[in-house]
Amino acid sequence: MAFVNELVTEEQKTKIDPKIFYRAYRGPRDLYRWVVDREREVFVVHVGSGLPWDGTGPRPGEYFALSWKGEVVKFEALVVAEGTRQSWKGHWDVMEVHIPDAFSARRDEVLELIREGLMAMGNAIGTADGCYQITVDFRLPSQK
Repeated sequence: MAFVNELVTEEQKTKIDPKIFYRAYRGPRDLYRWVVDREREVFVVHVGSGLPWDGTGPRPGEYFALSWKGEVVKFEALVVAEGTRQSWKGHWDVMEVHIPDAFSARRDEVLELIREGLMAMGNAIGTADGCYQITVDFRLPSQK
């Protein structure tokens, strides 16, 4: 099974620990959309954005949580989209990943789940409508 990009039902929301989506600077996030792979029991949600960007300096990233096997992996990524709403391509740069100790030996699997999840997500607001290509690169400190 692959990731599916969909709305989260009210019933599904009751089964998810809300602490996963807590944003230190704003409090809890209202969950409305996710990418989920039910067969592997994993999902990715957008947790929040960096500060507003005025077009100067480094662009702020987007923050995500991946939940898998009872553990949460938080990560930051930056997306760039080109084209129009009807026909666009996107590229994600994953800049930081916080892998829990329980997954330290499964790092490559976690990174692959992140890659697959972002490809299914499309852009930062969770839509892949009109998208004809998504690519994902990992620009983690250990790979520089």
